[in-house]
Amino acid sequence: LTTNRPKQYYEMMGHRAIWSDGWKAVTMHRKGVSFEDEKWALYDTSKDFSECHDLSADEPEKLKEMIDLWWGEAESFNVLPLDDRGNELFFMRREDRLPPSKPQRFLQDTPHLERFKIPDVRNRSFEIAAKVTLDGDSEGVLVASGGRTGGIVLYVTDFHLVFEYNFMGSSTILSSKKKLDAGECELGVSYLKTAENHGIASLYIENSDNRVHLGEVEIDTLPYRQTMYGMDVGKDLGPTVSDKYVGPFTFTGDLEWIEFRLENDRDDLVAAAEVEARNALADQ
Repeated sequence: LTTNRPKQYYEMMGHRAIWSDGWKAVTMHRKGVSFEDEKWALYDTSKDFSECHDLSADEPEKLKEMIDLWWGEAESFNVLPLDDRGNELFFMRREDRLPPSKPQRFLQDTPHLERFKIPDVRNRSFEIAAKVTLDGDSEGVLVASGGRTGGIVLYVTDFHLVFEYNFMGSSTILSSKKKLDAGECELGVSYLKTAENHGIASLYIENSDNRVHLGEVEIDTLPYRQTMYGMDVGKDLGPTVSDKYVGPFTFTGDLEWIEFRLENDRDDLVAAAEVEARNALADQ
C-alpha cells in the first residue's frame, strides 16, 4: 500500500491513533482515565499490516515520538481539548424553535409530529395539560408520544384520567383516584424531577384556577429518545404506547388543545454548553 500522505491522525470520543511512514500508534480510551496516562500500542504496518505484534515495549523511543506527533497534529487541527462524551452527545438534543420556559401548544387537529419536532421532556421537570370538555361518555387518548417500545401517553378511560410511562416496554401506570366530572376543565400530568432521570408524576384536574390533585407515582425515565415514532394529539396512531387500549383510541370528548410546559432544569445541557464553549474558544 502506497500513499502520498506522510502522516494521518485520528480521534473519536477520546480514542486516538497516528500513522506516519509505516508506523502506527493507537490507544483505546477508557472513560475516567487521564488522556495523558493511557497505554498506547505501536505497530510497524510496513511489516505487520494486520497489526498483530505490539512493539511498544521494544520500541519505547519510537512510541514516544509517535505520541508526541499525535499531540502536535491535534494541536494543529483544533482537536483539543479532548472530549470523551459518547452517549451523552447521542442522547442530547438542543432546544431549537422555542425556549423551555415558553409553553408549546398543539391544537386538536395537529397532524402526526415526527420525533425531532416534539417537545423534549427528557431529564427535566414538565407539565402536559389538556383543555377539554367532558360528557358522560368521553374517553380516549389526549396525547401519545412514542410507541410500544417506549413513550408517554395521557388518556381518559372509564371516566378516570390515566398517565402511563413506558420504559422500554415496562410501564408505570397512574390512574386518578376518583372519577372525573362532566364539563369544561384542564386535565394534566405534572412531572417533578428529583434526581437525574428520576422524579414524581402527578395527575390533576383544574377548574376555574382551582387545581385538584388526583394521585402521584415515582418513575424512572430514560435519558434518550425511546422510539422512532413521534407524537399524536387526540389519538394514538402508531404502535400504541400502552397495551391497555386498541389504537387509535380517538378522544370522543371536545379537546381544544394540548400544552407542554417545560422547565429549564437539565444540568447535562449546562455541562455540555460549557464543554462546547471551551471547544469554540480552541477553534479561534
